[in-house]
Amino acid sequence: MPRYLLDIHIDTQEWLRFYAGRAHQVHAIARCGTRVAFPASWLRGVVSHAGVQGTFVLDTDAQHRLKRFAHANR
Repeated sequence: MPRYLLDIHIDTQEWLRFYAGRAHQVHAIARCGTRVAFPASWLRGVVSHAGVQGTFVLDTDAQHRLKRFAHANR
């Protein structure tokens, strides 16, 4: 099962683009160097007044379908 560690830093202004529907995909580079893209809706549960900040784990199955997306330290 592929696992990606992502350091995500999206400030409040940038997050508003996702919230308003002007951007639908988040593009990030995992610590291993792999480029990943995923729906912005996955971040809704981790947004704070500062936007989205932290390290996240993205687990996928063999077909790269999402199995888990969560804070790395939780």
